[in-house]
Formats: sequence, C-alpha cells, structure tokens
Amino acid sequence: MNSNKSRIAWEFHIDTSFMDAMEPVAALTQRYRVKLLKKAKRERVKAGTKLHGEDEQRWLTYILKGRVEYAKPQAGDSDNVAGTHQQALFYPSYKGEAKVMEDALLLRFDHNLYQAMLKNKEMEQVAVDDVDMSDIEAAVFSGLMLEGSGDGLTIPSIPDVAMRISKATSKDDADINKISKIMLNDPVLCARVIQYANSGQYAGLAASKTLSEAMMRLGLKAVKHIAMSYAVSEVFKQPSKLLTNKVQELYQHSMKIAVLSYFFAKRYTKLEPEYALLVGLVHEIGLIPIFNYIVSHGEKDIDEDLLNSISEKIVRMISTLALHKWGFDDELVQIIDEGVNYEQYGNENADYSDLLNVAHWCNARLVNNSVEGLPELDQIPAFRKLGIEYLTDEEFEDIVNQSEKTTNSIHYLLE
Repeated sequence: MNSNKSRIAWEFHIDTSFMDAMEPVAALTQRYRVKLLKKAKRERVKAGTKLHGEDEQRWLTYILKGRVEYAKPQAGDSDNVAGTHQQALFYPSYKGEAKVMEDALLLRFDHNLYQAMLKNKEMEQVAVDDVDMSDIEAAVFSGLMLEGSGDGLTIPSIPDVAMRISKATSKDDADINKISKIMLNDPVLCARVIQYANSGQYAGLAASKTLSEAMMRLGLKAVKHIAMSYAVSEVFKQPSKLLTNKVQELYQHSMKIAVLSYFFAKRYTKLEPEYALLVGLVHEIGLIPIFNYIVSHGEKDIDEDLLNSISEKIVRMISTLALHKWGFDDELVQIIDEGVNYEQYGNENADYSDLLNVAHWCNARLVNNSVEGLPELDQIPAFRKLGIEYLTDEEFEDIVNQSEKTTNSIHYLLE
C-alpha cells in the first residue's frame, strides 16, 4: 500500500474541529493539525502550581479544563485570566508568570513544529512519525485528545473507597486505625482483605479474625495495592451487554499476567508482589474505554481484525490516561506507558517492567502456545535480571502450574 495515500486516508478521519477557535493553530490545514496532534502532550496540573513564560517557549499551551490566572495582565488582555481553550498560554511574548487556580488539563503543541508548518519549505525537514492508522484508530486518537472536554473517550470510574485508601496510605501520618475506618465503608473489600491475609500466602500463621489484624499482617503498602487491584477489577464488571464477552476475555488475560507477575515477584525478587499484581491487572486497561468508544459509535461487534487495527501505542496512551484520572502513582503510569518491551534493560536490578515482560512471555509461550514473533528466552534481559535465564520450558511450565495453584487467594480477592 502506498504510505502517502494511506496517511491521507486516516488524517481526514481525525476530528480537529475543537481546534477551530484555538489561536494561532486554527489557521492550519487539516493535515498540519493532525501532525501537531500526533506530537502533542497532555499534562494534568494541580491547583497552586506556578507556570513561567520562559519555560513554555517550546510549546503552544492551551487549557482544556480548569482555570489559570496571570500574575500580571498580559499586554492586550482586559483582565488577568489566562487559560482559555482559545488562547495559547503566554503566546507570543512568553513573559511573566501564571498560577493554576483549580486543577487544570493542559494540551501542549510543539511550537517549533508549528513554526515549520508556517514555513512550507521547511516542512520536509521536520521529523514526524509516519504511522499508518486505521479509521477506528484515528477516531480513538481524536477521542483521546478531546478527553476532559466532554466530547471524547469516557474513562470508567472506580470505587471511591479505594481512592480514599490510596490517598490516606500515602500520607505521613497514615495508620491502620485510620485506614480501617475508611475500609469499613466497603464490607466486601474488608472481607476480601481478611480472606487474603488468611490465605495460603501466609500459611502457618494464626488466622486474622479482624480487619485490623489482617492489615497489620499485610502492611499498609500491601493493603493499598490490594484495595486498588480490587477497585480496578470492578471496572471489568461494568460493560454493556454488547461488551461482556470481550471484556471478560480481557479480564482473564489480565488476570493471568497479574498472577504470573505476582508469583515471579514473590519467588525470585524482593519486589512487592501485590504491586506486581496491580501492574499486571492494569497493563491493558485502556482497551475498556476503547471498547466502549467503538460500541457507542455504531459498531455492534468488536472482531479481531478491528482490534488488530488498534496499535499497542494507542492502548498504552489511553491506559495511562485512565491511571492518571484514577490517581495512580507516577511509577505505575510510567511502567504501563513503556508497555511490554522484550528488549528493555533498564536498571541493573529487576523491576516491575521486567516482571511484566517475563509474565507476558510465559503466558504467550506456555499458556497460549504462541511463538510467532516471540523472541527466544536468552534474548530477553528480564530473564537474566531475575536469574531464571537457564530454566527449561519444562521448568517454566512447572512454575506456571504452581502459580495457578498457589494464587487462588488472588482470584478470591478480585472476583
């Protein structure tokens, strides 16, 4: 297929109408607008943050959501309100300072790329990813950029109790009594935590009879990760009837990766197994809003060809968007943004990305019997970092079987 024709096809399926009132980018053609979108960055900024004009010169920055005020009125402004959907922040002088008055969602376009577009002759010298997109992927991409304005993708909500537990455990004065009072608002979660504390993972210890006893055994970090995993599992239970089968398939796949990540963390590293579980569970969570988007826009069936037309990059982008919305920590967002990358080395010590890579390889090779495009074990740094590069297929199969037997408690926790 001719790449230029392919590119033109998908570019004109991307809705850029929200840019019509954005100065100065509104004057650009559809093709140039799409090129800006492909390089755009989104950032959520907390209230109280100060923005400096000299730091923004690389960008044409627009406020999609929230409110920002200039410290001093800019030339030509009738007041000191910065931050509108229509006017780029600090443009064109890039002087002064602004303060975020309420949590804001920023959309940043590459200023240099914009300038190159104005100088038509220089356009060919600008590095832009030539990535072909299917029509549905282009539509999803548009929805991603519009999220937060009310016109784009819909990110499901997760139980409020889990969010409160996450915030409370992150505070310096966090303690079991405070956290348990919050958790008591969700009796099902309380029961799951006690059940988990009394599972085979803690065999040989006296049974925990109360929530406080269970939390003391687990520790606050583990309780936080368990609560968030439980909350995410609820997202898998919210699909429409049209999506039930597809979301259930995604849930079963995510559970297999989560369980394997948990098992490898517990057996071969000093990393937190509960956090590894959470990583596996959310690594493709962006597919759920994509499913919802497809069905809400008229597709009655999500077939494999349609799914295959959606790149892993788009899934990762929307997964990180969801994690940001739910308030997950930056470390988890970065892990999911990197995705499965068998060539990745990272730091010398094993990390959660390594666990995700190992779990994915084992699931593909030993559970799904899929070897097409799968690298050999000795070509994957993650196995060396975990110290398991010399295991045979039979030994890995034994590990997979053991993981399924020893992690029944995780299924009880999440199902």
